[in-house]
Amino acid sequence: MKHKIRLILPIAVTFLILILIFKRFNLEVILNTYYQSNKIYILLSIVILMITHVISTKRWQSALLTVGYKINFKKLFILFLANFPISKISPSYSGDFLRAYTLKNSVPVNESAAIILLEGLMDVFVLSVLVFLGGILNNMPIMIIFSTLIIILIFLFIKIGPILISRLPVNFKYKNRLVIFFNVFKIILRTPKQFFPVVGYTVLMWLSMLLSIKLLFSAFSADIPFYLVVALQPISIFISLLPITISGVGTREAIMIFLFADLASQNIILATGLFYSFLSVVFWPILLAPITYMVLNKK
Repeated sequence: MKHKIRLILPIAVTFLILILIFKRFNLEVILNTYYQSNKIYILLSIVILMITHVISTKRWQSALLTVGYKINFKKLFILFLANFPISKISPSYSGDFLRAYTLKNSVPVNESAAIILLEGLMDVFVLSVLVFLGGILNNMPIMIIFSTLIIILIFLFIKIGPILISRLPVNFKYKNRLVIFFNVFKIILRTPKQFFPVVGYTVLMWLSMLLSIKLLFSAFSADIPFYLVVALQPISIFISLLPITISGVGTREAIMIFLFADLASQNIILATGLFYSFLSVVFWPILLAPITYMVLNKK
């Protein structure tokens, strides 16, 4: 019953938010924005998003290498693409952990899951730094305070996490997984030079993703400087990670309208957010569904 609620609730909230948004905005105006868009910029945005998949896979490969697992890039890329549709419809991208099971013949599931958790931690850290810089550039103290708190929490988690975990009851459900995570983290700390590429790929991945959003803004005739997209969009990404709606659809658009209100018309901002959601939740998952089917049904 709980699993059904977890599945149905985000879908219901997503549709509710979208209904409220479309009640406020003129759908015909938004459709005209799409018709009049610069198709070259849209195509470039799609290509950049595809490149982020390549970068994400390279990051995964580099992270596995830091703990001693040398896996072929082509194999990882296929598994990454296969997992993409599932990760996009799961709350807070928790479906990413399916990668650990598809790689179980090469890497123990718990160690692979620890790597994926570490990737998520890196994502939060990089986004926090971008929000911090955005807060400084836009003179927004709340952004600076929020991002600083997140960064502090990450360092506290790394520093005192092992101590807290050692005091958990033996029968605690996730204790073993957390122990493995920190063991993996210790291995990485012993070889920091090998971990630098993981950090670099994480920064490059998010900058590429933000560039794709900048190109969508440009496609809909909103000339927003890239540095402002880098400064503001990570906030909406943070909000979209909350397990409220499907892949952040609806919440992302609402936050974008608030953040970019002084830089473009609300119709253009909404058109940009919705088209990005379409690419993430509809276009790519449908395009990659055959790969998902092939991998999950492989004997």
